[in-house]
Amino acid sequence: SRRESAASATGLTANATVDRVVDGDTVDMIIDGVEARVRLSGIDTPETVHPTEPIECYGPQATAFASRSLLGERVALEFDPSQGRLDYYDRTLAYVWTLGVSPQQFNRTAVRRGYALEYTYDDAYLWRREFLRAQAAAVALPVRFWPAASPVV
Repeated sequence: SRRESAASATGLTANATVDRVVDGDTVDMIIDGVEARVRLSGIDTPETVHPTEPIECYGPQATAFASRSLLGERVALEFDPSQGRLDYYDRTLAYVWTLGVSPQQFNRTAVRRGYALEYTYDDAYLWRREFLRAQAAAVALPVRFWPAASPVV
């Protein structure tokens, strides 16, 4: 598929296992035997562990979705040349692909299922157009986190 060929073009590293889900957009992994904190590129979820912020609405649900989907899973990481390898907090920046019969990019899935918002930090990123389409489709879901897209009642 187009999605998988685009992922191949940027290169995937496949020797990673999700060891802990920190919150909906951050996970701890073992990559080639080394522990790393990974910030999921292109998405943002409500805070659940920020040291100075309260737990935000729908944050626990986003974290639970990430846990159900990723915890203990062997995954592949895709790096985006437009974003660099590390963020401001020295976390690895990556798209996470679940492996199996039908590989799926978790970042996009979280947006499509309404557990995350598309997030552009400074520069447009590789999957931005697809994430925006996924977000537009997710707005119609009955249960989701959409503070900016919620209708005014």
